[in-house]
Amino acid sequence: MNIFIDENIPFLQDSFKEVGNIISYKGRDLTNKDLIENNCDCLITRSTCKVNKKLLENTAVKFVATATSGTDHVDKDYLKSEGIEFASALGSNANSVAEYVIYSMLKWASVKKTILHDKKIGIIGYGNIGRLVAKYADLLGMIVYVNDPPLKDAGFEFPEKFEYKELEELPFLCDVITNHVPLTTNGKYATVNLIDEIFIKAMNIESLMVHASRGGVVDENILLDRLIAEELFTCIDVFVGEPDFNTELAELALLCSPHVAGYSFDGKIRGSLMVAEAFEKFTGKKLHKDLMIKQLSSYAPIDTDEYKDTDSLIHLLQKKRNFEYDTKNLLSIIPFDEEKRLVEFDKLRKTYPIRRESL
Repeated sequence: MNIFIDENIPFLQDSFKEVGNIISYKGRDLTNKDLIENNCDCLITRSTCKVNKKLLENTAVKFVATATSGTDHVDKDYLKSEGIEFASALGSNANSVAEYVIYSMLKWASVKKTILHDKKIGIIGYGNIGRLVAKYADLLGMIVYVNDPPLKDAGFEFPEKFEYKELEELPFLCDVITNHVPLTTNGKYATVNLIDEIFIKAMNIESLMVHASRGGVVDENILLDRLIAEELFTCIDVFVGEPDFNTELAELALLCSPHVAGYSFDGKIRGSLMVAEAFEKFTGKKLHKDLMIKQLSSYAPIDTDEYKDTDSLIHLLQKKRNFEYDTKNLLSIIPFDEEKRLVEFDKLRKTYPIRRESL
């Protein structure tokens, strides 16, 4: 069995080495020719690799897995049509992204010299990440509004203490807006430019937009206009056209980073473990997962009482996750020419240091 594994996915090469021939690759560089010439049976990837007909046509691939929660880089309809099994790591980085959102709000409150207690947050997308953000915001004493039309239409019962609001209501009500939806281009629930010109222009003066889902969900140009006018704050981790990114938007943000909000060490391990388990289920082969399980067992979240001391909380998150350093690093590559800037963006992601979760 020939197994292609993205070089930046931790632990999997060691876990898989006794069940097949492992071929390591760089996500953006993988080609159809590589897969054909090496008779690839299983492809394990990340969001930097576009998995579609162009990549997989005439290959022997029977199993594709992404060690990421998001799947917009995968043409799932094509995989289904070809009988190729697919697995993702849905929810693996949810806590990592939620920590980014909490730190963003704490920083915003610090800059504004205010407190988060009784501030109103609108959470668009009540999935794995949105639910954790709601939980932590509630612990901080915030008033939580949620919006998720697919869940609502499916009859989901939202918690009573988190009031459901329609999308168009949120910008008028909220001090903070954060979105946690997948990037989808078609259908009733398409999310491309979901946060559009009308929404952004309606946001309250000096409110905060946290953008850590996928580039394309938010209209960057309109958001930039309001930042230039000093009417809004933003913390942004994702951009349209990555590894290219809107440098002016990054420079005006409270926090900016190269799509690494979900890059905690814990989140990466969870993603690897979920891929390993999906592979085992598909093939019936057993993998060595002990090291991943041992690493995750050391995760110890703080007590709920500790949310009362927001000064300590922001210092803890900065110490453990160091989002300010991520911002400094992204800003440092802006002066480079475009070609080098794109390379450096990917390098920041590839060489991302080990950061452990606290919440």
